[in-house]
Amino acid sequence: MADFGKIKKNRFGDAPGEPSGNLKAKENPEQQSRAKADRTEPLNFKVAPEFKKDFKQAALDDSLKLVELLEACFERYREERFNESKK
Repeated sequence: MADFGKIKKNRFGDAPGEPSGNLKAKENPEQQSRAKADRTEPLNFKVAPEFKKDFKQAALDDSLKLVELLEACFERYREERFNESKK
């Protein structure tokens, strides 16, 4: 019969303890930007590969996320449209 007394016990260390409460904690929107806290809906559409490349490069150049650049572009579009309607 085999002698199991020579086998190392617990060679992987102790079992991990209880997880910290931060996994179950709710996100605090106060710590996030307002726009980020409001981003809950996906927006999917197709664009030309060259447009995608240029758009990503523009965001990278200004240290923006793609969604932040899109929001800035849309805000500018709305401002210009509003100004045109006042003429």
